[in-house]
Amino acid sequence: MSHGRLPAAHGATGPLRHVVLLRWRTDADPTKVADTLQMICELARTFSGVRANLAEPDLGIVDGNWDACLVVDFQNRASWRRYLDDPSHMQLVTERLHPLVEERAAAQVSLSPAYTTEGDGCR
Repeated sequence: MSHGRLPAAHGATGPLRHVVLLRWRTDADPTKVADTLQMICELARTFSGVRANLAEPDLGIVDGNWDACLVVDFQNRASWRRYLDDPSHMQLVTERLHPLVEERAAAQVSLSPAYTTEGDGCR
């Protein structure tokens, strides 16, 4: 275990949250950015195993923040993997998202109640 990461099996069976932070290219068209965020939300809604999702621009109230945040809650790791590997998701990422993105960061975190304390999501 390094860098504070838990073993790979952690959260393997319960719900998980997929979080992506995006920084747009300086020449990214704002209309294409807004349309792409909407397309991401619409696509996620079509997948079984998606419990909730959002794709929103940063509010711009803190300098240095990322430009947008994508959050998708999945029933389990298998539903997350199906979403990532689905051809329609891969096409959206390749054709719409990649041309707009300068930088990306992502993490998957467990939403399993077994790992929460008093329902606040903290260990």
